[in-house]
Amino acid sequence: MKSNCWPRTEAALAGLVAVCALLSAVAAAAAATPGTPPAPAPALALAPAAVAAPRSFRDCPTCPEMVEVPAGEVTIGSSADTVDRGAGEGPRRRVRLARPIAVARFEVTRAQWQEFVTATARPTAAGCQYYDGHYGYVLEHDWRTPGFAQRPDHPVVCVSLLDAEAYAAWLGTRTGRRYRLPSSVEFEYFNRAGADTAWFWGNDSTRACEHGNVGDDGLKPHYPKQQVHNCRDDYLHTAPVGRFRPNAFGLHDTVGNVFEWTLDCWHPGFDRAPADGTPWLEADGGDCAQRTPRGGSWVSGPNWTRAAAQSRDPVDYRSFLLGFRLVADLPR
Repeated sequence: MKSNCWPRTEAALAGLVAVCALLSAVAAAAAATPGTPPAPAPALALAPAAVAAPRSFRDCPTCPEMVEVPAGEVTIGSSADTVDRGAGEGPRRRVRLARPIAVARFEVTRAQWQEFVTATARPTAAGCQYYDGHYGYVLEHDWRTPGFAQRPDHPVVCVSLLDAEAYAAWLGTRTGRRYRLPSSVEFEYFNRAGADTAWFWGNDSTRACEHGNVGDDGLKPHYPKQQVHNCRDDYLHTAPVGRFRPNAFGLHDTVGNVFEWTLDCWHPGFDRAPADGTPWLEADGGDCAQRTPRGGSWVSGPNWTRAAAQSRDPVDYRSFLLGFRLVADLPR
């Protein structure tokens, strides 16, 4: 596994250099001509203590940057008295991820998707969900032309779950590491990042624009019927990945920007969800033709950006609101 460099060695070296400089100044003062006031010793500039940060790695220069997320527990879902509680959010259940996983720091970008399409000559399916006064498929739209302008560092949209799995498989062949989409429980775990509140930053929806590109006051003139957060994030459509504050695991855009595919079949509740975070791929009263995107998007109000909220869409569905990020299992 390739990993980034840690700052401890550099910090220690900086401290050693500073100490040596101070000792040299003291020695010079002692050797000065008698009666000559010694030159003042320079202030000792101590190197700042190394700040603990999650380990991260890239398997290639254009591969997603992966962050090691520790094992732990999370209570998934929302309580029955939650405002705007949606289908499939209960009952609340304690689950445990026994092993750390690697999670992409950002959503997969258009540039990364373009590289995959070019390398594999993957055909682009015509048609993508869009809103032009009403929601519906537009045959002329695809990931290159989703109906609004995007840069290479914006998250790719108009990709289905099947498309996302194909990208993960290609990346695995290229790097030798098994990449995949997260389970629904894994997504809620790394989205919450240790929090048990409506959002990873707390219960105040007006702070959403500090942490993600969400449906905000600026969206209201364009989507007058849409519930929005009472704040402004300065983006009408998608934003470049990583523009907003990360959560405690160092992950960006787990709230807003684009909904993100998860592997789980759609189920109307969490009562029999796997307690170890593995994907819930059995129908077991659910529907495996539909999966569970999570996290909300640039058009989403508080009802869809909450950590417990989950959507449902067919595996071949493509939308201007929907993209993905990858996870990877780490060696034992």
